[in-house]
Amino acid sequence: MKIAGIKAGNDAGFFFPEAVVCAFVWTGQNHMDVTNNSYFADPWLFNCKNDPVQRTIWTAEQRAINYAEVQGVTVVVAEGNQAEDITHPSQDKTSPDDTTPVTRRVTNACAIVPVEVPGVVGVTADGHNLQDGGGYLKSYYSSFGISTADVVAPGGDARYGLNAEATNGRVLSTWPAEIPCARKVVDANGSVYSYLQGTSMASPHVARVAALIVSMFGMSGSGLSPGDVSGAIKSSAVAQPCPSSLPTTNPVNGQPYSSVLGVDDGKVQVCQGARPTTPGTGTARRTPTTPSRTRRRLMERRAVGRRGGGEDGVGETPGERRGDVVAHHPTAVRVRQPVERHGAGELHATHPRRSTVRGGKDPHVQPARRDGAPERRIGVVGDGQPGM
Repeated sequence: MKIAGIKAGNDAGFFFPEAVVCAFVWTGQNHMDVTNNSYFADPWLFNCKNDPVQRTIWTAEQRAINYAEVQGVTVVVAEGNQAEDITHPSQDKTSPDDTTPVTRRVTNACAIVPVEVPGVVGVTADGHNLQDGGGYLKSYYSSFGISTADVVAPGGDARYGLNAEATNGRVLSTWPAEIPCARKVVDANGSVYSYLQGTSMASPHVARVAALIVSMFGMSGSGLSPGDVSGAIKSSAVAQPCPSSLPTTNPVNGQPYSSVLGVDDGKVQVCQGARPTTPGTGTARRTPTTPSRTRRRLMERRAVGRRGGGEDGVGETPGERRGDVVAHHPTAVRVRQPVERHGAGELHATHPRRSTVRGGKDPHVQPARRDGAPERRIGVVGDGQPGM
């Protein structure tokens, strides 16, 4: 496995359009398979299409992402840490974030890039505690939206996700050794980690699942597209209902979950609904004897891949934070076979998404390894959401 850094943000943590566009073009030109993205298109949280500058940002980054998808890149995106419904925006108090923010009214004519670009896989975050009614409770800070959230993965919750197993409620993540942190962990080899929370912690879980799908089914000549990968993630994730009730307190500040309002819109968070569930379980389950169309296609490709000489494996690539002065960048990894395959992580829920994946069969011929087998490339784009 090889990792390549693609710097999409500057040293102050801003992800301005030119660098982001160049990063996606690079991933497409170099035929990466997966990218993990955790940022929004600075300096605007929402890019409104009635503004010529913001419309240009939206158009340029959408084209770059679409180009990468056509080249076979699956784009995974963190939902954001604004604790609000992206599907029904009303106010932006964050932008422009490189100068003095000005409160403005926004509508669905305004969009957050890249999470609202058609074809990406949007990821919300959850904590370590089960919610009433089944499934895990959405992290208090995580944004959401029925048109943008495809799956939810562990992102940590330092208020409502505390228990004996998760004493600080956060997710252990890599951390730059030269930067102080309050929850540092150093292993026997001297590698530094820190307990963090944010959708930046959640989206790498899904990027890893996407990488596993590519390594298992994306053999040379299989024609595996980003749509296939995205479809496999969404159709195999376990659905969960809305919580039947919400926590009325937490051990940090004693406030109920309902007191956490959207950062920009100031509204109470309201669940949008979920897929039907199996009675008495709180989870939706697919009948094993009737696999989905996407799953059948992947099973067929897996059989072809096995005849073709084995399967690729994939390792894990972590995310970073945006709130600190860290140079954030996309990362690309190339997976060689054979390696040990690891677990796919946790995916707890999925929501319907109105957008569709643009893309098709991978048009490039992959470089051959010394043993003659194809070499898989998996790109993971760097982090940009603030850890908490």
